[in-house]
Amino acid sequence: MPTVLRVGWVPKSLALWVKGLGQYGKHAAAKKAGFRKEDVIISIDQRTQRMTESELIGQLLRQHKAGESIPVTVRRGGQDVLLTVPVAMRSHQEPTASQLNSTA
Repeated sequence: MPTVLRVGWVPKSLALWVKGLGQYGKHAAAKKAGFRKEDVIISIDQRTQRMTESELIGQLLRQHKAGESIPVTVRRGGQDVLLTVPVAMRSHQEPTASQLNSTA
């Protein structure tokens, strides 16, 4: 049986702390999705294993297209909260016609 840490996480499990959120424009996507400062991300797209932020983002960008939504579970005040966050378009990626039409 795995050892449970005092904060309630199992070793080798995902736990990314939300230290801050963008407030305006494209930087406010997480805030608009319902994230709050001090949330702890414990699952993204059903991934719960421990990894770095860079590893996680790399995997997500390889497996999802801009405009898709990804389920994210955060621990907030001892409760698990399910959120959905959109995959942003990469700065070097041109929008498709359907993406342009969906924002019009």
